[in-house]
Amino acid sequence: MLGGFAALEWRSRNPTVPLYLLRHRVIGPAILIGLIAGTLMFGVTAYLPLLVQSVQGRSAYEAGVAVAAMSFGWPIASSLSGFAMVRIGYQRLVVIGALALLAGSVMLAAAQPNSGLLWTGGASLIIGVGMGTFTAPLLIVIQANVGWAQRGAATALNQFSRTIGGAIGVALMGIVLQRYVGSAHAPLEAREELYRGLHADFIALVVLAAGVLVAGIAALFASRRQRLQARASEVASAGS
Repeated sequence: MLGGFAALEWRSRNPTVPLYLLRHRVIGPAILIGLIAGTLMFGVTAYLPLLVQSVQGRSAYEAGVAVAAMSFGWPIASSLSGFAMVRIGYQRLVVIGALALLAGSVMLAAAQPNSGLLWTGGASLIIGVGMGTFTAPLLIVIQANVGWAQRGAATALNQFSRTIGGAIGVALMGIVLQRYVGSAHAPLEAREELYRGLHADFIALVVLAAGVLVAGIAALFASRRQRLQARASEVASAGS
């Protein structure tokens, strides 16, 4: 169904979702970052409580604290990134946020059944910091590379990619987890199988976070190259 929708939108003269923007050498990687970020965000929200409660044997309250740490890190980092954006540029903030995502994902993948709440909550906090650091700069990257007439569509595509990434990513993570716990008589009580399944999911998040970093670096260099070309064109026009 999703493939059919994409095919129709790609052929349409007035698409609801402007998929043609994916061909842009800056917007394409930026949308990929949003897609993967959605998987990371919703994946942590969906599966971190399962690790804390069913594997580590902690309470629902502690599981909520671990997930809530991401919600604390996000707005704080988002506020600080607004000040940093003026000094170091929004493109670099995308890379810095991707590094934080990678660090938090590695911490989750390294979590053990006896890891404390400080470790899992810290991983969630760092992922939230990463999301907050690059969310606004990423939107600016996208909007700065399209005309005024396309900015609304480009912004919508950014939000759409995050939602789709979360939906597909969480579903795939569930399939992976099911492969480990499917044979157990009581899946939620099979701590060893649950741990191995969640560990596999979090390893996948590490790979995706590395993909965010690569895409962020690609968008950074593509944006710089485009600005240099624009300046060269202006100089050539002024000289003529």
